[in-house]
Amino acid sequence: MRTNIVLDEDLVREAMALAHVRTKREAVEIALRELVSRRKQVQFLTLPGKDLLDPVYDLRAVRAGMEEKGRAHGAG
Repeated sequence: MRTNIVLDEDLVREAMALAHVRTKREAVEIALRELVSRRKQVQFLTLPGKDLLDPVYDLRAVRAGMEEKGRAHGAG
């Protein structure tokens, strides 16, 4: 979509430098993607059903199992 907008030049330059991009378009696209991503994360964190994980679910056990699988594949 083509759009003409007035942007704060200093802010755009700073965003371009931080994002390591050469064009304003790239900087704006990155900014929009990050905004959408952050807002989705906030929505996820505020889901109405707080009991999304089984109370006996043990992430440490899952990670240990994954590490064990990794060692088994590396030993072959």
